[in-house]
Amino acid sequence: MQKVKILSILLALVMLFTAQIPICAEDASATLTAVQSEITSQKGDLEIRLDSTEPILGGSFNLVYDSSVLELDSFHSGTYNCQVNASYATNRIRVSFAATSGTKSGVILTFRFRPTASGSCTASFSFEELNLYNQAGKSVTATAKGTVCDVTVIKSITDFRLSTDALMMGLGEQAQMSYQLTPEDASVESVRWTSQNTSIATIDQNGLVTAKRAGTVQMRCAVQDRNGGYWTSKFTVTVYSKPNLAIGKGYLAPGESITLAVRLDTVGATYTSGSLNLVYDPTLLSLTSAELGSFLNGCMATVNPSYRENAVRLNFLGQGGLRGSGEICLLTFTALQAGQAQIRAEQILLYTEDQQEHGANAGGGLVGIGTHSLSLTVPEEVTAWQEFAAAVSFAATPGAAGGSLTVSYDAEQLRFLGYTDVLQGFSVTVNEHYGAGKIKISFAGTQGVTEGELLKLRFISRENPAQAFSCEITPEGALYTQDGVPILPIASGAVFVLRPDEQPPETGDVDRNDDTDTRDATALLQYLAGDTDAVAVELLADLNGDGALTEADMDYLMKLLAGWDPSQIQ
Repeated sequence: MQKVKILSILLALVMLFTAQIPICAEDASATLTAVQSEITSQKGDLEIRLDSTEPILGGSFNLVYDSSVLELDSFHSGTYNCQVNASYATNRIRVSFAATSGTKSGVILTFRFRPTASGSCTASFSFEELNLYNQAGKSVTATAKGTVCDVTVIKSITDFRLSTDALMMGLGEQAQMSYQLTPEDASVESVRWTSQNTSIATIDQNGLVTAKRAGTVQMRCAVQDRNGGYWTSKFTVTVYSKPNLAIGKGYLAPGESITLAVRLDTVGATYTSGSLNLVYDPTLLSLTSAELGSFLNGCMATVNPSYRENAVRLNFLGQGGLRGSGEICLLTFTALQAGQAQIRAEQILLYTEDQQEHGANAGGGLVGIGTHSLSLTVPEEVTAWQEFAAAVSFAATPGAAGGSLTVSYDAEQLRFLGYTDVLQGFSVTVNEHYGAGKIKISFAGTQGVTEGELLKLRFISRENPAQAFSCEITPEGALYTQDGVPILPIASGAVFVLRPDEQPPETGDVDRNDDTDTRDATALLQYLAGDTDAVAVELLADLNGDGALTEADMDYLMKLLAGWDPSQIQ
């Protein structure tokens, strides 16, 4: 309080000198400069620096900033006594400062800002109404230099997964490892890949694995975020000396289609010709197409989908030969009825440059056909401004142990409030800012579940419609088995009728509990302090009808609680 009184006296003296001697000091000039290059949640100090030809006793200015992406946290000055009005205007801070003796240069004031943006961007600072006074109380010619700085939103890693936990490779083959972060835009400080035995396989710092000799080696990826979090995961790399043939796997519902890749790994040898049959069950699968894979480019190759009722024939002959690994065939099937459809390779014959005949390790493909669904359930009718839940459910055989879903909704009409009731045994990550009207849901569990209600998404309407109309919330995505095999479900959305609220909440009922009381004031105060979830429907809290939630709405609400007539509140 003493400091405020001293500052008030000093400011009064400056104003008195200004009134008595309005002319500017001869040949005197001063510059205020805003200095900052980056603002993060850990570093956000904006320095206001003075450079003057003579000591400055005091002055005032408005600091204009991007309030849509920044908010003021604190300020301090070791040189002047300052009065700072952070609520002077929406994007302006009013500053008055004075001292018993002036200074010519240095940092006179430091602001600390916090990012409020959902993603990284830039922000600008500038000055308005700049006035500076010397020790004689005369106005000094003043200029100001603003700045533009980076606003970096530092997000911690909450989950870390590798693209695979096991690689099977041939000699000389290369494979690209990658990782997935939750959230996807987490701030990464460093990534390090290591191999425990570089004589078997090496990995560079971009995750590129190179097989050197037959054997198995364990590798590791370590990721550190900018908040100091450290995540690590191991995977194995197996290098084979015998050719391998692999056929894809998947699960889908009857009537759906799936494409499976048939992959050949030659593991160091060069094969100039070869042939094989791909056999399937025609009672469960209908072959839609059979195409040559990219690995056979440059070879004389044929694929015969009509070789037998239940088999596809593949032949190749290449002057340069096949070396390394890649897709030799792509088979597209449509599921006919429920069951387990096996796809296997038989009569595999591979020939090297010296006409040696080789077989191959052949892994069979699998298509699981059954009830694979993804659905949303909501009430048939929803009244405006009343919270409701959309239940996300799935059914999958042989069981889903994880998945990645996207739920779309009308963001102009509905607001997402959060989620509840996560299925026991599963961890869920929800990104409500995945896109406009899109929610990204990723989940994983310790074991597969054949069916269940994954979670409930909570919504509320943003406005009271003039008349009832239909709304839709739709899901899409893929589920995964414990082995990481994709399950392609049939997704169905939820349609409901949004009806107007015939008896909308009374003026000031911010929390929609049919009463205007101090709890509404608390909710509005929390919102103004930065907790945007404290007020579910902004329209109900905009008491003065100016289209924004500000201290003016709080003033309006306090007058209502004090018993004022709404018609008399300005």
